[in-house]
Amino acid sequence: MYNGNIFALPLGPAGLESIKQTLKKGIKEGIKVALGAISADALDLVLINVGLFSLFNDNKRLEAMFFIICGLLIIVFAILDLKKAPNNNFIKNMSQRHF
Repeated sequence: MYNGNIFALPLGPAGLESIKQTLKKGIKEGIKVALGAISADALDLVLINVGLFSLFNDNKRLEAMFFIICGLLIIVFAILDLKKAPNNNFIKNMSQRHF
């Protein structure tokens, strides 16, 4: 009936994080992560439909500033995430592999 098609769907980072939080802290936390991802996607759709990108096409400086701020936020979040990681053995082991 299903022949494995459901298992062939690739999970993105939000889906994997939802599964991880569900296994670590329970179903409530997993649902919170999933709802956060859904609301972020919905916000993206709303912004696209109200014309955010047409505003960027009109003003290239605004577009550049938007992407610079987004890039800086990604870097800050990555640094904060790496600082609170319990151990970096995984990163060290991955850096020793040559391929």
